[in-house]
Amino acid sequence: MGKNHLGMVAAATIVAALGLASCTGVSPSSFYEQQETEKYKVIDHIIGCNVVVMYPDGVGSGVVYRKNGKHYVLTASHIIADTSEIITQDPKGDDLSEPLVNQTFGTKPILICSKDNEDSLQFATVGKVAYVDPHNDFAILELEREPPNEIQSSEFYTGKVRVGERVFTVGNTTLDANNVSSGIIQHANRDPLADPSDRKFIQTDCAGGPGLSGGGLYRAIDGKCIGIIIIKNSTGQCLYAMPITKIREVLSNSSRKDLTP
Repeated sequence: MGKNHLGMVAAATIVAALGLASCTGVSPSSFYEQQETEKYKVIDHIIGCNVVVMYPDGVGSGVVYRKNGKHYVLTASHIIADTSEIITQDPKGDDLSEPLVNQTFGTKPILICSKDNEDSLQFATVGKVAYVDPHNDFAILELEREPPNEIQSSEFYTGKVRVGERVFTVGNTTLDANNVSSGIIQHANRDPLADPSDRKFIQTDCAGGPGLSGGGLYRAIDGKCIGIIIIKNSTGQCLYAMPITKIREVLSNSSRKDLTP
């Protein structure tokens, strides 16, 4: 499809939207303002679901959700992994062809905090590891304290993810929190690791950066979370998210079905 054709489609969409606004008795400017208002409501909601996950070895992001009267944070497992021990021999004493990283979880304190739009601290507590899946790179932390009302609980979307759908990401860096980026879904079932496993990711062109790992990928239309950001490509031009549908599948087949978001 050529650029000219895409431009014609976009123009036709705008004309149709303006025509719809006229038919409903709403001026084009009011129609635009309504659309912008809805967008900002979605952004405020996803920021309210975002928390900073602080580990002695790094900083990442997480998504708050509520289940069975408790609050949890869904994040990336590599954020909270202790990778200080490198194993070079198997238990028999034989040298390994490739050194293995001994990942342990929950051995160090994990601080969960949230900030408002002015970057002021709203809430802080300790997160206890409730579940971890290093293969699919996600973890669930149980909050030791109930968060205040300003902290929102994410909703999750388990329907079909469509290429071209508009999405938002929100995450944190060591310097500031609640960095929002927008883009589209480029691929709904991508394998950037080129391995024979069953890991498939949602690919988006949202901007990425340090600290975004573990943050949510949200539908722009309703603010529902569809994935957790796990990796970015070497150029930082696209991000890959583990789908919520996969996370739900893993948990539903585990001993911790009660944690399923």
